[in-house]
Order: sequence, then structure tokens, then C-alpha cells
Amino acid sequence: MKNKDDSMSWFPLYADKWIFGSTRIELDPDERAVWIDLLALATKDNGYVRANEETPYPLQQLAGLFCVPIELLDRTIKKCLSENINKIERLDNGTLYIINWEEYQFTDRYKRKLKSSSALTEQQGRKPERQGRKPERQGRKTAPIEYNIIGKNIIEYLNSRTGKTFKHTTAKTEKLIRARLNEGFTLEDFKTVIDKKVTGWKDKKWQDNRTDEGRMIHGNDYLRPSTLFSGSFENYLNETKQESKKTTFQSMDEVKAKIGANR
Repeated sequence: MKNKDDSMSWFPLYADKWIFGSTRIELDPDERAVWIDLLALATKDNGYVRANEETPYPLQQLAGLFCVPIELLDRTIKKCLSENINKIERLDNGTLYIINWEEYQFTDRYKRKLKSSSALTEQQGRKPERQGRKPERQGRKTAPIEYNIIGKNIIEYLNSRTGKTFKHTTAKTEKLIRARLNEGFTLEDFKTVIDKKVTGWKDKKWQDNRTDEGRMIHGNDYLRPSTLFSGSFENYLNETKQESKKTTFQSMDEVKAKIGANR
């Protein structure tokens, strides 16, 4: 198995090959977009598309990373695995590998030219530091680059639906989102939960009957990561439309049961 090579964090896209090559005929427009994503991810691991050296990406997680429907990703991979196209091979453990990976790299002549540039010299100077961090990142289920993409998408969607300004970089928010992603939930699952709870809770009020004052509980206060992405996430996801649209509760205990508040 080839070793990872983080010195190459990007790949060349040759204009003539992309415009006039066989890929334009073999794949549909939406499939070509997925193919570019696969190449970009493979660039981070010397041609392999995998979570780490022992673990391939689950299809759902890869679709969430690319922000594409799982059906489109599955269709593209199957086409690229077919004998007619033959762009990808699947290893025994399920890992995907880009066939003829070396063809997607620079020519030796261009590599020699890059080596003489100050940009490459600076890049090589940082390489030992990046290599030193590899063992710490080994085996993580959700790599930093994945969370930066998926987490940002989730929180931006939450903010757009609620008018709030949460950040995906907050430690507690990141911990909750990572936990749900590692359980196999996708970007679309997060959006579904957000939509259901915005429908059920936004601009709604309930009376707290536990106190004599009977203070009002505001549903908007619970449209937050700590509530939506908690251990009750799966329950929210599987609520029926009738449950998600229910807006009146007889007591504060019922409110707490619905929002799954953490204690």
C-alpha cells in the first residue's frame, strides 16, 4: 500500500484533458462534479479515498462530506468502477483507489521546475511539521477538513432558519456534531431535524406550570445546537409531522420531554 504524502495538497487540472477528454462523454454533468471531488480527496492520500489506512469511507459520510445526494455518489462510483469506464478500483477492504493515479500528477519536467521555485522550498520546509501531526490524526472518524465543511454547512443552515449567529467552531457545538456524524447521521439528517424543530418551536411559547408565577417558556431559546444535536437527535429525526408541529403543552415537564434538555 502506498504511503500518504501530504506534500501534495492539490492536483493539476489540464484544460484540454478536461474539456476534450473521455470523462466528458463517460459521465453526466452532476457525476463529473463528484469525480472532481473524488480526485481532490484522493490527492490528500496519494490516490486513495479512505478515512484512514484501515477504514474506507462509509457511503453516507462521503456523501455528507461532498454535500451531494447519496444516490448521485453511489451512481458515480458504480460508473467509475465499471469495465467500460474503469477509473476507480475497490480494494478488498472497500477502500477506493484512483486507477493510474500517476497520470493525474505533474510530469517529471514540471516537478523539477517547481522544485526550483521559492514556493515549493517554503512548502518543503513545513513538511516535517505536518508529518509530525499525522499520528495524532490517525484513526479519527471525522477528520478536521471534513468537519470544517460539514459543520459549517450545518450551522449556516441553522442560522439561516432561526436568524441566529451560532459558530461551528465552538468546542461544545463541534463535539455534538462530531458525535452525531460518527453515529452515521448525514448533512441531510441535520437539516431535517432543524426544519422539524423550527416548524414546531420557532416563535412558540409555553407556560411553566411548575411555579406559581407560571412563567412563559420561549421555543426560540431551544433552537440551539446544545438541544437540537444532543442525544435526542435520533428521536427528533424520526418524529412524525404531527409531533413536530405540536405547539401546546400542558406542563413544563412535557416541554422538557419534547426538547430533551440536557441535565
